[in-house]
Amino acid sequence: MKLKLNSKLLFSNGFFILVIFMSFNNVVSADSNNWDVEMYQNDNLEGTPVDQTTTKNINFYWGNTLSPAKNIPANTTFSATYKRNINVDEGAYNIITTANAGIRVYVDGNLYIDNWNDSGSTQRVEQALFLSKGKHSIRVDVKETAGEASLDFSLDDLHRDNRWYGVVFPNDDLSGQGSLTGYDPQIPNLNFDWGNAKSPAS
Repeated sequence: MKLKLNSKLLFSNGFFILVIFMSFNNVVSADSNNWDVEMYQNDNLEGTPVDQTTTKNINFYWGNTLSPAKNIPANTTFSATYKRNINVDEGAYNIITTANAGIRVYVDGNLYIDNWNDSGSTQRVEQALFLSKGKHSIRVDVKETAGEASLDFSLDDLHRDNRWYGVVFPNDDLSGQGSLTGYDPQIPNLNFDWGNAKSPAS
């Protein structure tokens, strides 16, 4: 199996599908400037929220001394959910989370990151996905069982510079979780020979 092209490609061999594209300055915008936030004084998002607020960004370092909400003490158990809608151009995107807490990320109701166990250490998790043009919902859940806590979320639109990216899906309809290629290391040009043994996601 060989591939050598200089333009956008949607390639399928019946077993997997590979989307390869050159990035340009596409647009990610939000319906509003803020995330809707619900905070709970337990680690499973149960019951009535003790605080409901909004935030512009998900980028927090509570440590051991800062309270995550006005009704929740510092250095204690809590959980929270963050929700917003965004409008995007069609293309591949990369979810990036860095958290000292348990975290889950849903896009359009589908679970893309499931790192719900609070390990007590800071962990970075990434997941590529393909989004159609238009509105999409994002939900980020977080839980902290005690101790140092932090949370950072971003959605990299992969269109910030002129370079190639690829997302490999284990099906022929661009659904589910894709494997991102070209993020690191970069793809210098489209010249692949996977043969019968190599994975297109490697």
